[in-house]
Parts: sequence; structure tokens; C-alpha cells
Amino acid sequence: MYDEILLATDGSEPSSRAAKHAVAQARSFDARLHVVHAVSPRGFDVFSSGNVKELIDEATERGESLVGIVEEEARAEGVEVVTQVEQRAPYEAITEYAEENDIDLIVMGSRGRSAKGISDRLLGSVSSRVVYAAEIPVLTVH
Repeated sequence: MYDEILLATDGSEPSSRAAKHAVAQARSFDARLHVVHAVSPRGFDVFSSGNVKELIDEATERGESLVGIVEEEARAEGVEVVTQVEQRAPYEAITEYAEENDIDLIVMGSRGRSAKGISDRLLGSVSSRVVYAAEIPVLTVH
């Protein structure tokens, strides 16, 4: 049913729970797991303390660490893994990566690090945008 599964991770608690589900789904379907983290350059503005390029580089390194942790966990379960850190808006990175890589299922936390307002707290701004934009099933984990 699923050959290619994408896990979108941001290091939040819901994202960590989603990782467990994604690994289990990949193992069950003998699917390849794509682990993606997005660093949004828009999140770093001129009012940030420090050099914006340095902040983006640090966030990218953190993202590489996050996908690496999931990669180790998945490989320990016998799951084939591909990792990617993107530098663009998270919902765009997730939906475009899914389209470009023939992903069959997207798995993500229901709320992550970007939830700010009341509507975002119900599902999460990134996850809600992905749910509405994706043309494939999206499994959100609370």
C-alpha cells in the first residue's frame, strides 16, 4: 500500500511521537522512510540577534542532527531511510518533497514548534497547511 513514506520532523514532542508511527508504518509496509526537516529562512529576520546566515547554519545543523536521530532509530528497525534538510518554508518543503519523490503517505506531528494562534493550536499551522495542500494521505499524530 505504501512504498515511500515521508516523516516531517521539527524536534517537537508530537514530531517525536510521529516518528515512532512513521517507522512502524515503514516497517509494516516494507517502505522506504524519507525524513525531512525544514529550516525556514523567513523565520530569521533582521531583528534577530546575531548574523542571520549563522543562525540559519545553526538551525540547519540542528535539523541534520534531528533527521540523524530518526535515521538511527529507523535503521535499527531494519527500515531503509533517506534524509533531507531543506531551507524553505516547512509546508512547501514537505508538500513539494512529497510530490518530487512519489511519496505515498506523509506522517507528521499535529502541532510543532510554529503553532502560535488558537487555530494553529488545534492542528498546527504547518500540519494544517500540509493536510489541505497534499494530494496524498497525511497522518497527523498528537
